[in-house]
Amino acid sequence: TEQAQETTVSVNSVSFTYPILTAVAFHAADGGESTIIVMNRDLENERSVTVDLPADPQGTGGSIYAPSTYDENASFTKPGVESWTDFEINGTQLTATIPRHSVAAIRLTWP
Repeated sequence: TEQAQETTVSVNSVSFTYPILTAVAFHAADGGESTIIVMNRDLENERSVTVDLPADPQGTGGSIYAPSTYDENASFTKPGVESWTDFEINGTQLTATIPRHSVAAIRLTWP
């Protein structure tokens, strides 16, 4: 199996990193909330991402859209939705593992 690629994005800018893993960050003008969207287009492998945050977040929330599935005719079937549990914040760094072929939205709030 392929080793999951890791990349770093800044929460204050928009970044397109590897062709497989795309991360976009939106930071509120008042500095109170950020939303980080991470898309893993790899059909077979999970990918991890590290996000450098401008300050320690006060609270966190988020959701992840489960891996998309296809039928025997290669037609798209609707993905399921799961609770977001697979991310960790250590000081000003957030690390997340994105399942194969998934999109995650991570919301952070600041003091």
